[in-house]
Amino acid sequence: MEFIKKELCRLERCYAVNELTLNGVRWALAATEDPGPCWAFSGKSFENRMKIWDGPGGTMTFVPLSGTDGEFLSIEKFYRIYQWEEAGISWAWPENGSFRLKSLLTLPYIHRFDVLETPAGSFFIGCTLAVKKDSVSDWSTPGSIYVGRVDKAAREIRDLRVLKGDVYKNHGYLRTGAPSAPAALIGSREGILRVTPPMSPEGDWQTERFAGFPVSDMALCDIDGDGEEELAVIEPFHGCKFRIYKKNAAGWKRVFEHPETCEFYHVIWGGTLNGTPAFIAGGRRGTRSLSVITCSGGEYRVQTLDSGQGPSNVHVMHRAEGDVIIAANMEVGEVAAYFVK
Repeated sequence: MEFIKKELCRLERCYAVNELTLNGVRWALAATEDPGPCWAFSGKSFENRMKIWDGPGGTMTFVPLSGTDGEFLSIEKFYRIYQWEEAGISWAWPENGSFRLKSLLTLPYIHRFDVLETPAGSFFIGCTLAVKKDSVSDWSTPGSIYVGRVDKAAREIRDLRVLKGDVYKNHGYLRTGAPSAPAALIGSREGILRVTPPMSPEGDWQTERFAGFPVSDMALCDIDGDGEEELAVIEPFHGCKFRIYKKNAAGWKRVFEHPETCEFYHVIWGGTLNGTPAFIAGGRRGTRSLSVITCSGGEYRVQTLDSGQGPSNVHVMHRAEGDVIIAANMEVGEVAAYFVK
């Protein structure tokens, strides 16, 4: 594959990336973990730019809301270092040519969240890193998994409660399953937990162990084309290894390890790039590179897209004219698009 890079903007400490659709137009979103703005980009070459907000910033995650026109939820005030007691969830929606931002709730140390749509309704799931941190390296208290309901008409999160409260370093999150039957994978020191929302009005949340080894972040993709999804992970927490596992009768067997031992892997993604199954890996220390892993005939290949940038997160936009990787190159303050050719 060939990748053509375009810088979309300069944005200090850019962290979160995603996309939304507004009036039928798809926009790439990018925001900073510092106090600061959120930007959106559209057009064939992302030549159009729109500011969503000036602040408060501290954005870790965006979640576009299905069934709405340009509305999304985001994390706000999760600023770097470790003082995250004011972090919470906000609701953004377009109004009179700009965006309004409504703070919904404060949830200290909220780092990842999602809205899962099932036949029983719209469900909130949120993951906090800890109860309290006295320093960056303090992991003495566990994080929690919160669940609730999303009321789109009232723009509210209701019935918020702790589903599980003893999850240490629960950094990773991945939505999986069919669109009508979604589930969440949550990575932590204790392994990967699979959480399923209610599928009927009488149903309840379900949890089960998916993998039993410490994981920072994870992705799924049938990279070798055998009909079964492989599991890619960063391990351990903010780890130095990017590995791929294959499921067999005995459990998960490692089949690949990225040749670079990175001090701080942070980017992980799985899916297809212009129809080719692939994983994306990126690190914020060492060579600070972004690479794509593919597999053909049982042989894994690593292709470096960029280096020296230190990406924090990526989002892939699947487009008729070719897929685009939107990257928050955090360590150099750059939002970039990599066009897949």
